[in-house]
Amino acid sequence: PLQPDDDRKESLKDLYIEPFYRIYKNNTDIKKNESDEFTHDGFEFPNDSISIHSFLNDYFLKGIQHNDLKANYNMLFLLGQPGQGKTSFCYKLIYDYLNIHNGLPLVPIYFIKIRDLIAKDFIDSTFNTINKHLGQNIKFDEDDCILLLDGLDEAYMAGGLNDNDLKILYDRLNKTAQQNKKLKII
Repeated sequence: PLQPDDDRKESLKDLYIEPFYRIYKNNTDIKKNESDEFTHDGFEFPNDSISIHSFLNDYFLKGIQHNDLKANYNMLFLLGQPGQGKTSFCYKLIYDYLNIHNGLPLVPIYFIKIRDLIAKDFIDSTFNTINKHLGQNIKFDEDDCILLLDGLDEAYMAGGLNDNDLKILYDRLNKTAQQNKKLKII
């Protein structure tokens, strides 16, 4: 239920609207004819019309090569304005993932709300801060897991992070994702 202790029993699946998605052009092998429209922001629509959740489940999480991608990637960025559904998307992804695995997935999934962390600690010592928050000792450089990081835009907009912090974070996440192909980061 969306609201605890409420007579109404709406859940996320009652209200959820599947988002449209596009892929950044540097990551795609999408071929365009001269008559095709190009997007002006550097993102391309995939050639097939599968949902973003199917795309993630079938290609990103399983590591299967997608025809429109140059390579398999194990790090994905969700971009969108505040209130456009990035957090709801994460909840739906977790819901689907647990349903597919009957609540007992072989690969653990961790959902971190960046607002629950001290932003500067998260930038300076990303994986130690996550482990401390979770009370775990996950070896992100070698363990098989899925890491969902939500609210980076909120931390940035609230003034806790700057452009250089985002670059440092990206470099750290990318380095770890390159070292450990069993780690999936969203």
